Formats: sequence, structure tokens, C-alpha cells
Amino acid sequence: LDVGAATGVYSIPLARMGFDVVHLDLSDEMIKAAKDKAIGLTNIQFIKHNACCLDVFENNEFDLVLCFDGAISFSGSKAEDVIAEICRVGKKVMLSSKSCMTVTWLNYSLSKLHYIHPSVKDIMETGCFNKENYDNAEELTSIAELKAYDIDELRDVLNKNGMNVLECRSIGSL
Repeated sequence: LDVGAATGVYSIPLARMGFDVVHLDLSDEMIKAAKDKAIGLTNIQFIKHNACCLDVFENNEFDLVLCFDGAISFSGSKAEDVIAEICRVGKKVMLSSKSCMTVTWLNYSLSKLHYIHPSVKDIMETGCFNKENYDNAEELTSIAELKAYDIDELRDVLNKNGMNVLECRSIGSL
């Protein structure tokens, strides 16, 4: 299962390697782009669903669940719900959060505003963004809030959800 799979950066290559893959995203546009890339693949299923509640899946249904940043961070205050659901449906999980979101947010800031918005520093330091805290945040994004976890926070949330953390790499990636 690839949660927040967007345009299929991971789900499509995995399907091409012969794995049975479920590509899950909340955006119709992202799913359409992924489907266009996956023409001819019969071992990938596309599902539009919110990652905060993966009630369409059974406990431990997947051997591996990937979630590389978006579905966690873009869920803001519900980010821990996303992680809990990923842990519930997956026997093993691979997640990332703060390192990816910091780079993404820096890119948004530079490309849209042409300067480094103060929220980039806040995400680096606190892992949080709330649009209400910034006068010009509407110019930056339509997203109301973000939550990005560092390694220790992510490890704690995974342990809380019954996962045995085997390895940590990079800033905020497990």
C-alpha cells in the first residue's frame, strides 16, 4: 500500500517489478496522472480515500505500507491518526516526514514568493505550520496546517502504535 501515492513515484515502479500494489491518494488529479503512467499494469489498484481513516482495509492487510510525507504532513493536527491507521493496516511501514516537508516547504516558498518564508524556519524548528499564524500565508498555500515529525517524535508515535522501529535514517525518516 502506498499512502499519499500522488503520481506514482513509488507505486508504479513497484507494480512494474511485479508486486501487487494499492495506490491510495485523496486527489483525483494525482490519481489520474498515476493511472496515465500505469497503462498496461494489471497489478495496481487505484483508490481515492482519506488517509486519516483507512477503514476500507483490514488490520495487517498489507505486508508493507509506504507513506512518504504528504499524507502525514498535510493532515496537520490529524497526522497522528494517519500514522495510527498506517500501522494498523501494515505489517511493516516505511515513513518520512520532517526532512521531506522542510525541503518541500522551502521550494514552495522560493518558487511562489521568491524569498524564504518564516514558516520554513518554523517547520524546521517545531514541525508545525498553521496558516492563521502568518499574514501572507495565503500567497504561499491553500493548506491550513501541516505537521512534520522529527526522528524521535516519529519513533514515539510508531512505538505507541505497536510498531517495532528497526532503523532510522536521515532527519525524520524511518
